[in-house]
Amino acid sequence: MQESQSVSASPRPATVRSEWLDVVRGLAIATVVAVHSIQVADRLVVHSQSKLFSDFIGNGKYGVELFFFISGWLLVSIYGQSGDSLGKSYWARRIGRIYPLWLVFLGIQLFRAQATQTGGLYTAMQPVDGEPQFFHSTAGIIVLALTFTLFISASLWNNVIPGGWSIQSEVGHYLLFPLIRNRSLNVVLVSAALVNIVTRYLRDSRPYLNAWPNGSLHVLDAWLRLGLYSTFGYFLIGILSFLIYQGWLNTRSIQASFKSAGISWPVWALFIPSLFIVSCPLGRQNQAYAFLIVMILVSFAIMKFTTSRRIFTVLGKYSYFIYFMHFRVLDSMERIATNIGFVGTGPGSQELTFVAVLVLALGISVLFAIPSMKYFERPIIRFSHRVK
Repeated sequence: MQESQSVSASPRPATVRSEWLDVVRGLAIATVVAVHSIQVADRLVVHSQSKLFSDFIGNGKYGVELFFFISGWLLVSIYGQSGDSLGKSYWARRIGRIYPLWLVFLGIQLFRAQATQTGGLYTAMQPVDGEPQFFHSTAGIIVLALTFTLFISASLWNNVIPGGWSIQSEVGHYLLFPLIRNRSLNVVLVSAALVNIVTRYLRDSRPYLNAWPNGSLHVLDAWLRLGLYSTFGYFLIGILSFLIYQGWLNTRSIQASFKSAGISWPVWALFIPSLFIVSCPLGRQNQAYAFLIVMILVSFAIMKFTTSRRIFTVLGKYSYFIYFMHFRVLDSMERIATNIGFVGTGPGSQELTFVAVLVLALGISVLFAIPSMKYFERPIIRFSHRVK
């Protein structure tokens, strides 16, 4: 289920779906599926590595950061950087966006853990020294999952729902957006930069913090696991990119478009370096931002060709379901191959695994996902209008 985008930065209900954003989503999910497919193929197939494919697609681990960029662009394009209060409709839309599939795949994971007593979640449900036993009970896991606070446990933060760490960060972005809206972007960027600087200091000082009050390190570790200090940067870049793009549409001047964003150059000089001093959840910040730029440029090229545009638009439309589903497809493929003693050889296995997983995940998504407004999003929108 995806949201539509208005053509203005004013805070009004979105009515026009952005094909370009769907293409970017399609690129993001394709690269994420590719990098995970490589990992499974390398475990199942002897001499499976294709250096060109591995080196290029390996950067797909930054596809999640691309989703964060899209989220910032989308929210500010729908609601604007300033205007009336977002109201209850904003929260209704956020719940409708995240919760349905989150609950579905939480149920799938819990059922599998109980029925097969295997998998990452089953292991994570075992007691862990230093953590409350309740966290590792079925009830505790459900509570943490429903409140998106799994990150407070080192063994739960990404094991309850594979890839769930990014959804928890995304919820953090949703919570922060109303706080930064209607505020000076200079203040927002300086605040973000200071958080990055303090986080870097705390991370580097962690070995020397044993003298801190009991529990302080657990809080610090939870903050580092959540990674909001890093992921929020991509969300902000999405917001700023849309505002600068809108300024360029109005003025056709790069200098004027940056000026229209209302951000002083000293703030830029503080904010931009601060993005690179904190750790990236899955790699290096310079590679992640380079990947972001390359994918945006690739999306422009895709938009010029009808066939490629249609393919990536479909992938983008179902990207949220595919994100969850491809983990299940990969897990099933690996378990089946292990049970029958399959060991493959030969080149092309990475590419074939990627194509197979993407097609299967997309096919299941088309059959069972609810990406359009027909069944679920329309009731949410009608409800949001009533509670506005």
